[in-house]
Amino acid sequence: MKRLIFLLFFFVIIFPVLAHAYDPCMLIGGSCQASCSEGEEEIELTTPCDSGICCVPTTQALVNPEASSLTCLDGTLLDSCSSAIQPNFCSQDGILTEDCLVCGCPAPEDICNPDGSCTLAQFQGQQSTDLGLINSPPLTSPIPQISSPFNLDLKAYATDPESQELFFAFQQTQDLSYSSSISACTIIDSMLSCQPAQSQGAETIQVIVSDGVKSSTLDVSIITQQASQQELNLPPIAAAGEDIVAYSGQRIILDASKSTDPDNDLIYQDSSFVWKHNNLVIGRGVTLLKRFDSPGGYTVELEVTDSAGLTSKDTVSVFIQNKNRCRNTTASYFPQDTICDNKWPSHQGELIAINSRSQSCDLIEVCDESTDYIIEDAIDCCDGSPLKDSRKAGACNFANKYSQGSQKRCQGIYLIKGIGDNAIYMQDYFEAEMCCYAVESICTKPANFYKAKPLPRTQKQQNIQNIFCKTTPANRILGNWYSDTVLSYNNIALQDLHAGATINVLATGTCVDYSVALVTLLRKIGYTQDEVFVAEASNHAYTLIRLPLDRKFHFADTTGNNAPSIILGSTPRGYSYCENLMACYNDHGKQLCPELKSIVGCEGIKEPFTKQASRFSFKTQKIVKGAVSLFVEEVKRE
Repeated sequence: MKRLIFLLFFFVIIFPVLAHAYDPCMLIGGSCQASCSEGEEEIELTTPCDSGICCVPTTQALVNPEASSLTCLDGTLLDSCSSAIQPNFCSQDGILTEDCLVCGCPAPEDICNPDGSCTLAQFQGQQSTDLGLINSPPLTSPIPQISSPFNLDLKAYATDPESQELFFAFQQTQDLSYSSSISACTIIDSMLSCQPAQSQGAETIQVIVSDGVKSSTLDVSIITQQASQQELNLPPIAAAGEDIVAYSGQRIILDASKSTDPDNDLIYQDSSFVWKHNNLVIGRGVTLLKRFDSPGGYTVELEVTDSAGLTSKDTVSVFIQNKNRCRNTTASYFPQDTICDNKWPSHQGELIAINSRSQSCDLIEVCDESTDYIIEDAIDCCDGSPLKDSRKAGACNFANKYSQGSQKRCQGIYLIKGIGDNAIYMQDYFEAEMCCYAVESICTKPANFYKAKPLPRTQKQQNIQNIFCKTTPANRILGNWYSDTVLSYNNIALQDLHAGATINVLATGTCVDYSVALVTLLRKIGYTQDEVFVAEASNHAYTLIRLPLDRKFHFADTTGNNAPSIILGSTPRGYSYCENLMACYNDHGKQLCPELKSIVGCEGIKEPFTKQASRFSFKTQKIVKGAVSLFVEEVKRE
């Protein structure tokens, strides 16, 4: 009898609900009716309605996916996001795909995965290939032995790679208080406070540091001293660091980390380190980021206070120079050995002809201030400053892991990963540029010849929607880039863009664009003219870089977020990088490529005689050109 009642309940109540929930007509925004009303249109479905016909609003009615050239099956316009289901995107082929990079996820807390799908907040924890989603345990640094009593800010010794809030507790008690015969301690927020107890001596207590998911531990060594010892307490020794030379607007780091205390009672917290200029406090902390906008000399004073209240002082001189390069821009970061003074369109430098013709200072745009923010991201990553954007964590962790203690090496690797396989600053591949010029070997669909299709999926999607192809079969011309703001002026046909537009306007590019963007950033952060190049091949382009501490160059291929973009100790995969190397460029123009024996992975490949001859010819031309320039300068002086 119970079974009969259950079956009756299922078929009368539950089954109609389930059937309605999976009604194919409802899933495309329609409803099953006896007949369609005004403003609705009948749709033929593969799975018809159980009763009546499927009616949908006329604006989204489709008999089948091929019935309209303007919409997908659910009525979404081509090259548009679905208004019904995130992150669905209607492609130019009329196919609905998941693309959260363009369309977003249903909720702000959902995670956008590299394949375009969303990990919903309530289902987070599913597998993802995005290294930026990995939760790493908090990072800790050693705490010097401290004399009790003291107050210590634990945040000075613990950071979270994903910039999550940290929580602290005592390991021994799993609580916020701890007491022994030697010490009585409490933790309030991140502040550890300890007082001497009844006995003298030393002990080590452990503090748990947790980000809410993973945890690490901090060892705190405490010593209580006799009164006679405390009376002999010596002041700390302040060390404000080496003198600093910088340019207007550049961010400098005031560093007091080498300050010490003979009694080991210097507490490394912000309030113990005070920085002053002209007797005015300009900041607190073991390190302090600061900018000086006006050229001249500045004397900055550091005052250090230990746990007993004793102080000492030291000074550091900061010299802010007038810019001798990139003088006509507000760029704060630029190579000291560049020949450029202006950003695009500058018409400075040597003529470079790869896909199209450009001046070297326009293409490798080292004087553009609009990319300075990426340089500061790399600096923050490698000096330990927190990166607030979790998307950057994967690249930053990798860069620090393989930095070998060199900040410049760390910064270079971060930029390679950020432009390349971590897709922080550029995404996808700009196939439309090749299709606009009907490059058969790269444009995958002949139907897209002489069209601005297919559109790449980038973080600058609104700009991508406004690109134009003005090349036709009858007028097969190379494109031109005239404006970063009025995109309708431009023609994208096989046009090598200046780095600022590649990164900040489109956030995508072809192989040349990816390499130009990367070389520009590497030059701005301090790689010299003989350390980094755009490497041209017959049908490809990539980057050559000599990282600090390496004797040889590495290839880096960031094209279309190629993964892995760099393999330390080898070449990237999938292309004959050594054999096809033709020419090298940077903001100085065409440069002499490194010999194959000087490139990692190319050591066993013999260089053709023609390349050796061209290398000798290139050197000769450079020597002659340099001699002529010197002669002209001497004539001018006379």
